[in-house]
Amino acid sequence: MINEEKIIQNSNIMIGRNLYNQSLRTYALTPYSDGKYYSDCSSFVCAAYKAGGFDIGWMNSYGLAVTDKLYTVQVNYTDNGVHIKDAEKVLHVADVIIWNGHVEMIHSIKNGIVYVQGHGSDKPKVQKLYDVEKWNNGKPIVRRIRFKEENNDNGANTSPSFKILYFVQCGAFKTKENAIHLQKELLEKGFIGFVYDGHDGYYRVQVGAFELKENADRYLEKVKAAGFSSAYVRVK
Repeated sequence: MINEEKIIQNSNIMIGRNLYNQSLRTYALTPYSDGKYYSDCSSFVCAAYKAGGFDIGWMNSYGLAVTDKLYTVQVNYTDNGVHIKDAEKVLHVADVIIWNGHVEMIHSIKNGIVYVQGHGSDKPKVQKLYDVEKWNNGKPIVRRIRFKEENNDNGANTSPSFKILYFVQCGAFKTKENAIHLQKELLEKGFIGFVYDGHDGYYRVQVGAFELKENADRYLEKVKAAGFSSAYVRVK
């Protein structure tokens, strides 16, 4: 079974079963004391990867956007950034799609239609990517795990390989409110910004997550052209 199929096979188990609960989000694969399973949009994705043999931890949407366990896939957009252009051609099964505060994962691609699976405030379900794009804010980030083939006694096994990521940092503030204000300004210009608590007295606002510095530099030019002149490329 190929890597993506392993992930989707295990995510299918949670479809229609798990209940939404952010406080109990790590009980996506094992039942809580009440016998029920719980998750939120990001822990659903993490659980699917974990059950499929690729443990990336229990991250939130920001963590999934910046972790070096995934890499960013460069995509183009249509309809003022609402939809991913040629989604059925550029996306892969098990790709992670991240909007501002929401995460979905590609479930399948059939007859040119891309289906995602994710967790709203109800139970996880499968639906068309096109429909999900319409009610989320801003351009989504596409992230993908890199599979590295390794041999063992059972033949081919798989594990992710990691690379350093670069970010475009747009600001750093001592108050979270100011950071969120900049995040909203970025969103108005079509950029998904993430507020990150550096635990050093500053809340940083970052956009993008890149494997290659030249890609980060190109994205930085777009950010500066939109009026965010103090932005710069930051190494994770």
